[in-house]
Amino acid sequence: TIIEAYSFIVDGNTNNQIGNLSQGRMDSGGFASSTHGYSVGGRIGENSNNLNSIDYSAVVDKFSFATANTVTQPFTLAQRHGNLTTHTSATRGYYSGGHLQSGGAGASGSQTDTLVIDSVLFASDNSRTSPGFIDVAVSQSNTTSSATDAYHISGRTRSPEAFVTVTYKFSFANEAPNTTIASLTGANTNRGHSSGGSYCDVTAGYVSSGNNAAGFNTTIEKYTYASDVVTVEPRTLVRDDNGVGSSSSTTHGYSSGGTNPPGTTFASGQVTTSNQVQKFSFSSTNNSVDITTLSNATFNLSHHIQR
Repeated sequence: TIIEAYSFIVDGNTNNQIGNLSQGRMDSGGFASSTHGYSVGGRIGENSNNLNSIDYSAVVDKFSFATANTVTQPFTLAQRHGNLTTHTSATRGYYSGGHLQSGGAGASGSQTDTLVIDSVLFASDNSRTSPGFIDVAVSQSNTTSSATDAYHISGRTRSPEAFVTVTYKFSFANEAPNTTIASLTGANTNRGHSSGGSYCDVTAGYVSSGNNAAGFNTTIEKYTYASDVVTVEPRTLVRDDNGVGSSSSTTHGYSSGGTNPPGTTFASGQVTTSNQVQKFSFSSTNNSVDITTLSNATFNLSHHIQR
């Protein structure tokens, strides 16, 4: 349930545990206005990799960046929702894809994939379903946003279960998806919003680390907004963590927490969680560096960037 913050201005300057969410969960969506962070849905209950035997939440928590110890629930999702992808425009927060759950808990309930794009208006906290749909039913996707468009990058399909490289964008103006614009160099997942590393500057979005059929990786890839072209950066992250949280200042991308090492599973009890925070510069090709630590080792975080 912990809400933590770290400084973009001074490396190593952390304000750990500045508040608590109303409900403990992972794989939730996160977006932010200029004054508040939102935590949307997510996975509750057992730490399970079986997508058909886990429970999701319909809770939406909102907290102030000025007083993060004050958490409210401005609205409730129509259905329990997890592994969703989120985007932030100047006026709205968007959530799409992932899995919906109805009925009972776990295997007794019913889980379905969704193509719907929903959003909340920051000024009023009114939520609504957008007119557009995402192209492919994926979860654990990566996400970046320019000033005008949302990018929904790669992810994982459930039936059949597979890693995909599909990437599309939709316009904040008309909320309608375009066709596939580019693909990652490998089929990578767990690199975006609550599950991995996604970062944005003014001209480009970045995705990093995550896992695919071959295991975890440290790759950083870049999406140039003007051309929608993806390139592999000539640098890497310090560690090949999976399920990291991510955030961006105007000059750097930050990756926090995650699980490591590769080639292990939760069931084996061999996965190690990290409390490290690392950053890389948008203007150089240097590898990332560790700058501080979280108060606790954690993974599958939700991130909120004060804009």
